[in-house]
Amino acid sequence: MATLSPVQLIEFCSQGGAVVSDHDEALVWASEMRSFRYSLRQQISTGELTLQEVLQLSQQSSKLAQVKVLWALESLPAARKVDTRRKLSQLKIPESVRLGDLKKESRSAILAQFTSQSSTVPAR
Repeated sequence: MATLSPVQLIEFCSQGGAVVSDHDEALVWASEMRSFRYSLRQQISTGELTLQEVLQLSQQSSKLAQVKVLWALESLPAARKVDTRRKLSQLKIPESVRLGDLKKESRSAILAQFTSQSSTVPAR
């Protein structure tokens, strides 16, 4: 039998092929999140989504709320990892905080610190 992807496995099992375990569902969820983050990184890095839009959408989307702030900021055009981490440290925002857990003050501080960086980068 050929190896099935997690999504194919769930489809197979839902059609009466076998019992779906929590582990299989977790694999599908993880696969979907990786795909979501890849798509999000592409949209941020190309400028299709601005930082302000990402922060606003994170209040409405549970998937986006789970993305770490550092990861989203490093996706900005011309973002440099070390500089991004330094700026977050100066703002006293932990690198591990997720977009959905940001307080209003932190969102404002991030926008003030990082929008000037992304607005000076020429569009691709």
